[in-house]
Order: sequence, then C-alpha cells, then structure tokens
Amino acid sequence: MSFNKFERKHAEGFYTEKDLEAIYTMQDGQCYFCGEKLGSYGSKGAYQIDHLEPISKGGTNWPGNLALTCSLCNNRKHSNATSALWSKLKKEKGVEWVKARVSNNRKNTPQKTKLTKVRKNERRQSLDMLGRELEAAIIRNIIKYGFSPPEEIYVSVEHNSYYMDINFNNSAISIAAPTQKMLNSWRAEAFDMLAVALLRVEYVSGYLGNV
Repeated sequence: MSFNKFERKHAEGFYTEKDLEAIYTMQDGQCYFCGEKLGSYGSKGAYQIDHLEPISKGGTNWPGNLALTCSLCNNRKHSNATSALWSKLKKEKGVEWVKARVSNNRKNTPQKTKLTKVRKNERRQSLDMLGRELEAAIIRNIIKYGFSPPEEIYVSVEHNSYYMDINFNNSAISIAAPTQKMLNSWRAEAFDMLAVALLRVEYVSGYLGNV
C-alpha cells in the first residue's frame, strides 16, 4: 500500500491504513471529541484525521498522535492545541461531560503507544537495511573505481522530519527525507548513487586514496 498520504511533509513518523482502522475500533466509531457516531469505516468522508499535537506545533505522524473526528470538531480545533477545543466543549456541555470524554479516550493510550512502537521499529529496520545495502554498494564502488580500501567501513543512517543523514567513516551527506514507501522500494541503482557520492566526499576530503 502507499504510505505517501499517511506521511505529511516535514513531520516525523508515519502511519498506515491498518493503524487508522485500529484507532476507529478503539474509539468505537465515535468522534474523539464530541462522541458523535462517525460514518462507516472506509466510506468516503466517514471521519477526519486529527493530529492531537498539531504538526505546525511540532506534532508527529506516529499513530499515538492521531485521533479520528467528525468534520465539525476537526474544523473547530483546526491547527490549535487539543486543550482549546476541550475548553469550548466545557462551556457547551459542562466540565463533567468533558472529564468523561477525556477519561474514555485515555484508556486507548496504551494501544496507540503500541502502534507507534511498531511503526518506529519498522522505520528503524528500514534504516538498518538501508545501511547494510549502502555498505555493500560502497564496497562495490571502491573496487569499481579503484580506491584504496579503508581499514574499516562504518555506515549509519538517521531519518528526521526534513532530512536523512548518511554517514560513511569521516564523511556525511544529507538528502531530503524519503517517505517510508520510498525507503521500502529503493533499488541497487539508488544505493550505488549514494555510495559514489559518499566516496567522492571521502576522496576530496583526503580520507580515501587511489590504488
């Protein structure tokens, strides 16, 4: 499946369709805020996806930061903090009503935390795989272009909201952060391009010589 629509630009993390379905079930098909019944899961316009901590304020795309809402509550909250909408609902429905809603939502926190852990592990595994493939590509291209093999090869890959940082021994390059879908679909050509770029940086910096 495509992850693209589930991975907002410049926000850490990602989620999947399965995560949304799980959250829908946790919420008993009700709006996270007002408790009104949402549409049937999978039907068009059945719900809105809300980032509890807005992306504009540093929120992430991990499942633990997501809630499914009706369109009215999603529009009322907009890009504000969750507390802003709860304050409005307190005035409209009363303090005890809001306390009950918050308590009801809180019971889902452990399950959403587990979903987040699964996605973070998936991301980490993808980066580790990328590191191994990149190390193999570096070795291939050292031989191909006649560089002197270094005594050891150290490769690490880190991914954040904006960039993916790739380190090779004494050198590093940064590229625009790819989506999870892209990470899962990289081919040998992509690894070779990155390997050559890293080798050039290492060579120009004087850390790598020719045979």
